[in-house]
Amino acid sequence: MNYDAILVVSFGGPESQEEVIPFLENVLRGRNIPRERMLAVAEHYYHFEGKSPINQQTRELIAALEAEFERGGPKLPIYWGNRNWHPLLPETLRKMRQHRSRLISPKPTMVALKLAKTGPMIHCHFKHHNPPNPQTQH
Repeated sequence: MNYDAILVVSFGGPESQEEVIPFLENVLRGRNIPRERMLAVAEHYYHFEGKSPINQQTRELIAALEAEFERGGPKLPIYWGNRNWHPLLPETLRKMRQHRSRLISPKPTMVALKLAKTGPMIHCHFKHHNPPNPQTQH
């Protein structure tokens, strides 16, 4: 099978203190979690200046893939989409569609592998060419 793009799918995370609460609200949307519990979790992020390590780890993974491709791998664009924070997966899928990427090889990070809900989003988009709304995916 000849792919024309690589899609790295991850969980996503905040990168500043200002992003923590909106990120957690997005993660918890539609779930019956008390606000007090969400605020307690936010405190964990604040101890690290509001920054989750997952986005940097994903950037490092993409850089390693790009380096490997430069050494003789396939000449494929690499896209990145997160389930819960920017860059959001539906935004990335729209961009891929604009670039005419049709047959992708999704590469979920370990966190994303544990979130089986992400797979149907990819299938839905490429089967029907209509990206799901991230507000309804929780």
